[in-house]
Amino acid sequence: MLLAASIPVLLHLLSRRKLPLIPFSSLKFLKMLQMKKARRIQLRQLILLVIRTLAVLALVFAFARPALQGSRNAGSAAAVEMVILFDDGLHSSIETRNGQMLRLSSQRLEDVLELVGADDRVSFIRLSNPQQVLTVSAGQLELIRDKVDNLEQNYQLADLHLGLQIADSILKETDKFNREIYLIAGFHSPSWDSISWQEPTETEDRFLLPVGPDRMPNLSVGQVRIENTILQAGQPVNILANISNRSERRIKDALISLYLGGERVAQTGVNIAAEASQFVKFSTVPRKSGKISGYIVCEDIDPFMADNRRWFVLDIPETLRIMAVASADGGYADIVRAGLSGTNTEHVEITWVGRRNWESKSFQGFDVILFLDLKNISAGAAQRVSEFVNHGGGVIFFQDIKADLATLSRDLWRKLGFAGAKGISKANSIGWGKFDLTHPIFAGVFEGKASPRSPVTTEYIEFATRKDDQVIIPFSNGKPFLMERRLGKGKVLMYSISLDPSGGNFIFSGIFAPILFRSISYAVSGSAENQPQWHTGVSHKIILPLVETDKLQMISPAKYSSQVIHRPVMGGSEIITGVTNQPGIYTLSADAKVLAKIACNIPDVKYDLERTDIHDLVDRLGAVAVIDQAQKDLKADVYANRFGRELWRPIVVIFLLLLLSESIIGRELRRQNT
Repeated sequence: MLLAASIPVLLHLLSRRKLPLIPFSSLKFLKMLQMKKARRIQLRQLILLVIRTLAVLALVFAFARPALQGSRNAGSAAAVEMVILFDDGLHSSIETRNGQMLRLSSQRLEDVLELVGADDRVSFIRLSNPQQVLTVSAGQLELIRDKVDNLEQNYQLADLHLGLQIADSILKETDKFNREIYLIAGFHSPSWDSISWQEPTETEDRFLLPVGPDRMPNLSVGQVRIENTILQAGQPVNILANISNRSERRIKDALISLYLGGERVAQTGVNIAAEASQFVKFSTVPRKSGKISGYIVCEDIDPFMADNRRWFVLDIPETLRIMAVASADGGYADIVRAGLSGTNTEHVEITWVGRRNWESKSFQGFDVILFLDLKNISAGAAQRVSEFVNHGGGVIFFQDIKADLATLSRDLWRKLGFAGAKGISKANSIGWGKFDLTHPIFAGVFEGKASPRSPVTTEYIEFATRKDDQVIIPFSNGKPFLMERRLGKGKVLMYSISLDPSGGNFIFSGIFAPILFRSISYAVSGSAENQPQWHTGVSHKIILPLVETDKLQMISPAKYSSQVIHRPVMGGSEIITGVTNQPGIYTLSADAKVLAKIACNIPDVKYDLERTDIHDLVDRLGAVAVIDQAQKDLKADVYANRFGRELWRPIVVIFLLLLLSESIIGRELRRQNT
C-alpha cells in the first residue's frame, strides 16, 4: 500500500506545464517578472507534492491501525486476576468540597468494576481489615457493591503492610495470566510515606487511584495530661490539652471546650500559628468522687473531625482501702488514727492485720498496704507484695528499727527496687535538709513556697541509695528521710523512721497528719498517671480485682453491652477485650458495680492532611500509572496499558488537516495560473 504514495509524484512529473514559445520584443522586466512568478509557482507545487504524499501515507497508516505497546502485557486478551485495595480506614472520614473521602473512593471503585470482563476474577480488600478478603467472579460484583454501601465510619488506621502482603499472596496463587492491582485511597496517611513493595512480575500491573484534594487544613486535639497526681472531690484539677494547627494559615479564636460527666465545665479560645502546636490549660473542680469521664473538644468544624476530640477519665477514689500491718489496739494504730482524723479523711477505710498473720491475707480489694510493724517476711509474701505494686498497688513503710533489716533488704526491699538498709543511725536531733516543695505530696500542704519547720529525729535506718533513687525528703546530712520507688504501675514510699515516739518528734509535729494522708493518697493506684489508655483498632489487656465467679460486662461508647471472659492471675483477673472500634469511654462492671472506665482514642499519630509525594510513591510501589480522579476515562487508560494505545484516530485527524491544506494551497495556485 505504501506504493500509493508514489502516485502524487508521478502525477506531478507528468503534469509539468511547458510554456509555449511566443516571439515578442525583448522586454527585460517582463522576463524577470516571469521568472519570479515561475519560481513561486514551482515552490507551491513542491509543497502540494509533499502534502499530497503525506496525505496518502496518513491514509495508509490509518487503515493499518498502528498502536503503541503497553507497559508489560500489551495485546494479551487473557482473563485478569484483579485485586482492589480499598482504603476505608480512619482517613476515609475526611470531608472534602466534593463529599466524604469514603464516597469519592466508592465512585472510583465503581469505575474499576466496569473494567471487569466475563472471565475475570476480583478480590476486594478493605485496608482497615485486610484479612477479610471478598473474592468474586464477574457475575457477583453486587456483593462488593453491597459491602461498600454498608460501610460505616471507621476509626482504625489502614493496615497497609498487611494489605500489600495479602494482595501478593493472591496473585501468586492465581491461575490467570494477567494480574492487576488497584489502590484506591487519598494517600494522606503518614503511613504511606514509608511504605514500599517488592517489584511486580512481568504480567502484573499496579495502578494508583488517588481521590480527594492534595492538601487540607486540620486542627486537632492531641495529648491530654492531668497535672494533679492526687485527685480529690472538691479540689481543683488542672488539665492540659495539646492543640495542633496543621495548616498553612494562622487559626484565630478556635473554641476549645472541656466536658466532665457530659457537661461543659470550661471553654477558651486559642490562636495558633501555622504548622504549630500549643498547650491549653483548664482548671475545674469535680463535685463528686468516682470514675468521671471527660473530653477536650475543638468546637470548630474542619475536614477531619475524628481528631477534634480527646477522651480521658478522672479516677477520684470514693474510698481509700488500706491494709495496715500492725496490731489494731497498739500504739501505732492509735497514732495513725489520730493522724487521719481530719475532716478530709472520712473516705479512708483501714483494715488492721497483725504482723503475724498478714501474709495469709488476700491483697485483693486494697489500694494501699501500710507497713507499721514489719519485723520479717517470707520469700512468698515478698513476691506477693512485689506483684501487688506491679499491678498498681501502693505500699508505704514506716519501718520498725528493731526488725530484721538484713532479711527485709534481701527478700523484700530489693524486689521493690531499693538498694537496702546499711544499719541503724543515731543522731542528736537531726532535721530535714532542703527538699522540693512542688512534689505532689506537698501540694496544698504548705502556704506559698516557704519551707516548713522541720521535725527532729534521733534514730533512723540508714538506707543505701542509687543514682536513680528519688529522695523526696532528705535529712540535713543528705541521708534519706523519705524515698520513692516506682515499680510497674504502682509506687512504694519508704520512710526511714518508725512511728515510735522515742525516735523523734515527727508524729507530734503539725506536718505529720497532712504528710501521712497525702502519702496514702499519692500511693493509690488510681492516680491520673496510672490510668490505662486505649486506642481504636486493636484489642487490649487489663487486670482487674475480680473473682472467678464474677460476670464481667463491657459497655461500649455506643452503649452496647457484651459479656467479657476473664481468667484468674496473680493480683486479680486478666481481661482481653475484642478490637475497640469506637473512640470514647469503655465501662467494665461486675454485678452492676463499675470496676473501671477506660478512655479510648484514635491512634496517636500526626494527622497532617497532605498527600504523600505521588511520584516517590510510584517508585516505592512499582506502579505503572497514576490515574487521577479528574481523568474520567479510567477504562481508556487501563485498556491502553493492557493492549497498547491505538494511533489511527490522531492519524485520521492529520489526514484531514492535510486535505484541508491541499485544498487551500491548490485553489490559490489555480487562481494564479488563470
